[in-house]
Amino acid sequence: MPQVLWSLTAERDLSRTPAPIRELLVARVELLQEYPLLGKAMQGEWRAFRQLVVSGYGIVYQLLPENRGIFISYIRFPRAR
Repeated sequence: MPQVLWSLTAERDLSRTPAPIRELLVARVELLQEYPLLGKAMQGEWRAFRQLVVSGYGIVYQLLPENRGIFISYIRFPRAR
């Protein structure tokens, strides 16, 4: 199973989310270990990344070469309405 690595930015983003959402996000990241292609591939300059949306929050991550792991880059917060 690939190892999950969190950037400092992603860790900070996670700490700023409400507790119930944080639990959902962590559960989905754990699911990525089994299904790393679960998130949608991003386009353009972000094509090396994938994004998994959970309750309006986007987990932006990269698959490391040679199945070395999953790198969580940051968490996108929902847009204010």
